[in-house]
Amino acid sequence: MRGNKPGDKLRLQHILQALTNLEDWLQNKHYEEFAKNIILLNAVCRQLEIIGEAANNLYSAMRTQYSEIPWAKIVALRNLLIHEYFGVIPSMLWQIIQKDLPPFKEQINKMLENFA
Repeated sequence: MRGNKPGDKLRLQHILQALTNLEDWLQNKHYEEFAKNIILLNAVCRQLEIIGEAANNLYSAMRTQYSEIPWAKIVALRNLLIHEYFGVIPSMLWQIIQKDLPPFKEQINKMLENFA
């Protein structure tokens, strides 16, 4: 891809690794187990923070090129987790993880293919 910051590929790789971690850690887990396990909940929050921070630092041209991805919502979630950590609702995170992250991972993989 032309016109991107040199760090964009690395940031996309960080996003992909965080998504893979979430997938691995939550495989075969049920919501009740997730919500009760404070260590797992905190680990999940950290991966979502990494995703949001990396997304926030992508070159604006890349975010514009992939405008179908809700970058602002991803960054807003990161901000919520960092600044309003006491207001984190496990059921909200679980829904995001189950519904939004699988297609997001597919999009990140496609974006990384363009760097090959």
